[in-house]
Amino acid sequence: MNTNLGTWKKWTPKGNVFPKFDIEFIDNNTKGIFIKLKNNYEYSQSMIVTFCVMWFSYKVIKTKDYCRTIEILKKQKGPDFVDSWSLFEVEDSDYLRWVQEESHGVYEDYDGPKIKHYVFMGTNIIFEILMYESDELKIINKEDELLSRVQ
Repeated sequence: MNTNLGTWKKWTPKGNVFPKFDIEFIDNNTKGIFIKLKNNYEYSQSMIVTFCVMWFSYKVIKTKDYCRTIEILKKQKGPDFVDSWSLFEVEDSDYLRWVQEESHGVYEDYDGPKIKHYVFMGTNIIFEILMYESDELKIINKEDELLSRVQ
């Protein structure tokens, strides 16, 4: 499926991530970007995802304001595509093209890793990020480590 939304596919990072979650907070500080996720099925469980990789841009959108995209994805991929999973990689997206245009295409001819577009589709907030490969994504599940990482 390639539309003006780009080509969406489910993405499973290394480590266990909740299939459906609320985004409790997003922190961008000198140590990196941190997102705290709350499990929708077992609400006492939480985790922090850290981005220890070069990122280029991110945006945060209320889920209720993402209706058009969700409706198109459900129509093209089936309702289970977004109802049962929350992490996606998007190829050839408008967002990715916008960053390439704004940077005068400096990253298009680069021989190294390519910029990727990832979407965290929380039930309350959508977090989109453009970064290099997701191998540097770290997932922290232990409650005692959660706050020490972001403070």
